[in-house]
Amino acid sequence: MSKISTQVIHNLKKDKGSFVSFGLIVLFTAFMLNLALVLAFQVDEAYDKKFDALHAAAVNLYIPEMQDDASLSAQLNAIDGVRMVEARQAVYAEAVVRDFRGTDFDMNTVFYNMEDERSINRLEMRQVADDPQEPAIFLPMYVANFGEFAVGDRIVYQANGSETAFTVAGVAEEMQYGNYGKGLMGAWLSGSAYRDFRAANEAHAIVEYALVVSDPALLERIQQEAADILAGHGITLLAMNDCASTKDTRTMVCGLLILILIAFACVILLVSVFLSKFRISNAIEDEMVSMGVLKAMGYTGNMIIASLVLPYLLVTGACALLGVGLSYALLPALADFLTMQSGFSFTPVFDGRALGCAVLVPLCIVFVFTTGAAGRIRKLQPI
Repeated sequence: MSKISTQVIHNLKKDKGSFVSFGLIVLFTAFMLNLALVLAFQVDEAYDKKFDALHAAAVNLYIPEMQDDASLSAQLNAIDGVRMVEARQAVYAEAVVRDFRGTDFDMNTVFYNMEDERSINRLEMRQVADDPQEPAIFLPMYVANFGEFAVGDRIVYQANGSETAFTVAGVAEEMQYGNYGKGLMGAWLSGSAYRDFRAANEAHAIVEYALVVSDPALLERIQQEAADILAGHGITLLAMNDCASTKDTRTMVCGLLILILIAFACVILLVSVFLSKFRISNAIEDEMVSMGVLKAMGYTGNMIIASLVLPYLLVTGACALLGVGLSYALLPALADFLTMQSGFSFTPVFDGRALGCAVLVPLCIVFVFTTGAAGRIRKLQPI
């Protein structure tokens, strides 16, 4: 073992410039790989946990209030796989938000009464004004963060042909709408603001039916049966929102970011190991005589191979660990960016699974390539 360690130290000192550049590549690879893996392992899990915590509905149906049928709730609840149904009054508007990051933003919006009791599609308040001025509105995180509206700011909605200015009284985290990708958003008005807004938009009053299902696998069938029930009553379905497509829309950017990070990490790592293989092959050619002398001194082929491969493994392991550590400095900022885009918040934490993959994957790839390149040393004859 002392013979191998002596040669390992010798090789590290002799080619320290090459190992420094190789180490930087591995560090950058592990940095990106750990970012991608932490997001891949934690975002989906955090989304589902938040969805369950807020008791969000799997399916939301929106119909005109004037067409609502007293028996509709019972019929929807009778669908096989539906565990619970909750009806809620609201106002639907083809709305435009004024001065949304300096421009007008079309955003079909469902306005709710904040005072209504709810057991499905609950809200988690992130910011609340101490003494909000009327008319007051509570915005979803996506609108508040992406539109740069803070508590106390004024927000103007043009809805159904008229403009109404509200004071932002709070920011709510919800799992029903999320972002603009679905083409439908929510907003919650104070009791007095909602009553005034509803009186001005009586023709656009709606009823929302929120359905909780027992098994997500039944979602498509339940949606179809619910649509058939509405059609049987001659009821216009204004919109249907389901949890699966909503999740896909909200996490789409995160998924794309994960793929990009992994692709870049793999390309960089493969380029670096090909260079390592090339360097080892050159070292064997240049030092064939020296290696023959080492064999004559009692070194076996495996010992010489180990003295060439171990420096790469040591550098890979150390730099991969450093890259993983550095990635956690960027993760909070990355999580904030994804929160703004997706409309739900999560806090990344240390992930042992990501650490294992980000370190072991480069180590295994480097080991395979470098060992393959050095394998011909076994055939060398002692000199």
